[in-house]
Amino acid sequence: MNTPHTRRGSAGLLAKLMETVRPEFRAEVFCPPRNSPVFFPGECRIPSCPTTLTMGRLKLCRTHHHRWAAAGRSADLDGWAAQEDARLRQRSQVSACLISGCNRARAAHGLCHRHASR
Repeated sequence: MNTPHTRRGSAGLLAKLMETVRPEFRAEVFCPPRNSPVFFPGECRIPSCPTTLTMGRLKLCRTHHHRWAAAGRSADLDGWAAQEDARLRQRSQVSACLISGCNRARAAHGLCHRHASR
């Protein structure tokens, strides 16, 4: 079995590297800050969308760019964005089951899966 040999001075190279590389880049997984213009070009123009930009000129993420294109590429992009934001906010709110005391989410006919199957 071959084992790597450490050459003289390699510990010095590591020390030089650690001096040069900033602490935030030394982690196993690098998570850049959201306000970094180098790693994040910005966020989607839809306020309730946390995704970073893909289409920089339009300030839309990839998903919303596809949705905007599928909707006919409305000239009123700000109006479309407001409607899309309202749709996303409504979708993110989970409605409760109509049976009093049940804390599960609605599935069919206003009831959770358990009450709907009964």
